[in-house]
Amino acid sequence: MNEAVAPSSGSSRASSGDRHSPPFHVWIKAAVLLAVLLGSSFLYSFTYGACPASCFNVERLTEAEAHARTAKLRVVALGTSLTRCALYWDRELERLPQSSGSGELSFVRFTRNGAVLKDYNRLCRRILRSKPDVVVFEDALFLLRFSQGAGPVAEHRLFLKNVVKSLLYRVYSPLRFLFADPENWGPRPEPEPVSRQGPEDFQSYRRGVLQLQARPLEYSQLLGDFLRQARARGIRIVFLRIPRAPEAESVFPDPVRRASDKVLQQYCDVYGVEVLHCLHELPMRCFWDFAHMNREGQQAFSMWFARELAEWARPEGRHSLDQQGSP
Repeated sequence: MNEAVAPSSGSSRASSGDRHSPPFHVWIKAAVLLAVLLGSSFLYSFTYGACPASCFNVERLTEAEAHARTAKLRVVALGTSLTRCALYWDRELERLPQSSGSGELSFVRFTRNGAVLKDYNRLCRRILRSKPDVVVFEDALFLLRFSQGAGPVAEHRLFLKNVVKSLLYRVYSPLRFLFADPENWGPRPEPEPVSRQGPEDFQSYRRGVLQLQARPLEYSQLLGDFLRQARARGIRIVFLRIPRAPEAESVFPDPVRRASDKVLQQYCDVYGVEVLHCLHELPMRCFWDFAHMNREGQQAFSMWFARELAEWARPEGRHSLDQQGSP
């Protein structure tokens, strides 16, 4: 007489686990997909760049080209949030009395929070075609970087987000208004930011500054072709040094300052870059934190910058930039 043998609980759990575990070929496909994502992220970051030109309102360059017949000086400025807080919007700066206010100046400003050079790679190609007289770069774009990166998880999350954005740009271009920095599409009224100048804010800023490192001249390869072609076409390249609050300047690391000054001199020698630097400090009341200007600081700095542009627009021209100007 045959007796039925009940399966042990261990063998039952094993068979149940086998039924629910994916086949081996699924793991292989997942590994291949991960490798493709990592490889495409690397390729994307070094070839396509982090920011397509459609992030910016390039139609403003077209308007500047139409204005070129009457303007004596055509200027394009590129930078980060420091530039956005320091300089007036296009038409606002053109209307300042210091810039003559008579249609002699054409000014276009493009900024992007936390920007790096590759963000402006494609935009610079379009700028080159518009043939401005002067292109002003915030000098920190070329000279400084934070030593602490965002980490692999954040890097690839950003990569996937950029892929989706670029696809949407190509499929339905009006969606660019949903993703682009609104400040690149027109001036927008903003409330006065809350002051962040307390002791904890200062310590936080100090920790960030201590992470700064000077970039070598080789970093310019991201825009090296643009710098060379601009020089060949007679376009002046100017590095604008935007002042920070006095307390911030006091904690800026001297080794980083010396290294960045050395690299800046190399840019002047290799690419013929000019440096525009307001050596007079703005008081602490002109800043809402230790790096970004408030409305009072923006007004003072924009008026000083407009006076410099008015000097460049004179018929006799200028052979050197005034580094002693006071806002």
